[in-house]
Amino acid sequence: MDGTKTTVWGAILLLILAAGVLVTRSHFREMRDACEVRLVEMGPRLEAYALSHKGQLPVTTAELAEALGDLPTSTLGEPYVMADTPLRWRRGEPQPYLWDPAPHHFVNGVHVLYSDGSVRLLEAPPTP
Repeated sequence: MDGTKTTVWGAILLLILAAGVLVTRSHFREMRDACEVRLVEMGPRLEAYALSHKGQLPVTTAELAEALGDLPTSTLGEPYVMADTPLRWRRGEPQPYLWDPAPHHFVNGVHVLYSDGSVRLLEAPPTP
């Protein structure tokens, strides 16, 4: 009888552990999706900034903060990484412009805002 009790308690603990892992992973996926939404929201503000700056996107964090207004300029507690070279909004071949400093915890992926306004999820950060 003791073996049966131990097996039942073990099964119950495994179910609780599995539920905890699923809930945690779901939470991290929601955070990753929220990051994508934030980058998509940046598009219109960056477009407005570029229109008033001869098509140029912000090149410093101060200019980025000015362009985005009340939208956060960081994710995962660190500022977004920006392209090293000045880019133009919606001109030429789309280039990576702004991205997460590190892959998202446990669900991986790095969101990248391109100079054409599209947001893509990559496995690793682009090289600046």
